This record gives sequence, C-alpha cells and structure tokens, in this order.
Amino acid sequence: MCVLGLLGLGNYSTLFYIKELNQQYQQQKGGYSTCPFIMLNTDFNTINPYLPHPSETLNRTVQHYIHQLETLAPDCILIPNITLHQTIDLLKINTPILHPVTLCLQKLQKNNVNSIVIFATKHTMTSSYLPQYFQSKHIDVKKPTPSDVDFIDTFRQRVYHQQESPEEITQFYSIIQRYTQTTSVVLACTELSIYNPKANGIYDMVQIQIQAAVDKIL
Repeated sequence: MCVLGLLGLGNYSTLFYIKELNQQYQQQKGGYSTCPFIMLNTDFNTINPYLPHPSETLNRTVQHYIHQLETLAPDCILIPNITLHQTIDLLKINTPILHPVTLCLQKLQKNNVNSIVIFATKHTMTSSYLPQYFQSKHIDVKKPTPSDVDFIDTFRQRVYHQQESPEEITQFYSIIQRYTQTTSVVLACTELSIYNPKANGIYDMVQIQIQAAVDKIL
C-alpha cells in the first residue's frame, strides 16, 4: 500500500482536500473508512505572500518543508495548492509528486479532448505556465474573456475568505455552463473546485489529483 504524504498549506484548501480524500476513500472501502495519510503542516504565511511567482525565497521555503515531509518516508506526495506546482517543478524532490497538471493532461488525452479553457487564478489564466503543458500535447487552450477572468478571480478570492454570495455562485455556474457548450473546462484552483457542478465537460484538477491519491493508497 502506498503511504501518502500530505503537505498542509492554507487551512481552507487543506481541509477541503482532507474532506474529499476521506469521502472518496470511504466510497471505495465502505463502512467507517477514513483515508490514511501522514501530514506535515506548514506555516502558510511563509509561503502565501510569495505566490504565485517562483522566487529564491519561495523555492527555499518550499524545499525546506518538502524535505521535512520526506523524512516521514511517504511513497508519494499530495500538495493541496495548484499554483504552487509551478515552484514544485523547479525543486529537487526525491518522492513522486501527484502532479495535478500531469494527471489532468493524461485524463484529457485518454478522453481525446483537444480544446480546453482554464478557470483558475487571474495569474494562471493569463500566464503561459499551464497552456504550455497542454499545447505541447496538441491541446488548444482558449482564454476566458477579460470580464470573465476578472469575475472568476474575484469569485475564487471571495470563496477563500468564505464571503461568496448565492448570486455569485449562480453567476459562476452560468459562466461554466456557457463555456462547456463549446469546449471543455479545466478547473485549476481549489476554491473553484469547491463549487464544481460536476457536469459533463469539466475536468477538475483537484478531484483528479485526489482520485489518483486514493487509487495509489488502495
């Protein structure tokens, strides 16, 4: 059995990952099963102010926490922050990472998806980090309109602070529905995953990542 290592980051996102891990594991095992893992909790305040851009300070801080987690001897590592993987890609890590981008790409290829739009932070939606992964495998990456980018980024911040309104949630669902009529939508932000409508044409990096973790454990 794979020993899963979880790097504890922001409280809201980490608790969401734990809840989803337990839920998916319990669905597989039944009874009162809860997902077994080991966790190293970080001081997220030493990480969050430096996101989303990689930097020497951020690299050094994350490398330190990863090294501490590796001393607990996990077989694979789950990191509950999609944006942080841009930094993770630059580090020397001996333990396999359940990388949300790689896992999502594999799923898109398996389902013969050749066109996507990414919903994430404003930085992620406007940077080249994610598009270069998908475009290298001949998957076209479309951008949301500027007004949709602004709303999605504001909405995910509202979710992070637990201030989202019913009207904002409805608007978010409406935007997703509009895009999935013509292309697949990739959710690449934990806060947006919380409001994943789980409809056809949606690929949720968080859920893909968590399912891979549960499959490894089982």
